[in-house]
Amino acid sequence: MHPIGDRQVGWDEVRESFERVARSSTGGHVAITEQLFRVHGDTGYEVGVEHAQFAIDGTRLTVNSRVTNIYYREGDGWKIIHHHGDKSPGISEALNKAEQT
Repeated sequence: MHPIGDRQVGWDEVRESFERVARSSTGGHVAITEQLFRVHGDTGYEVGVEHAQFAIDGTRLTVNSRVTNIYYREGDGWKIIHHHGDKSPGISEALNKAEQT
């Protein structure tokens, strides 16, 4: 779940949602602040605020979204297994408009 809304399950759905944004956006930058990490065995989570700036079809957007990421330790590294961010109606509207042109 991320700022464009809806819920994606499985790599194919997640990849398509990010590709949808990538097809229409330019000049992007994302930074995360107010991070808090906790680890319990092979599971960890992170909460914070993502600050994103980018353009969709010429419309400049700034989004500040509370996020939660859940990780699982696998082998010698950590894999993200869940991402949730606040919905941003502005992103959804700009994407829909760009896709109609």
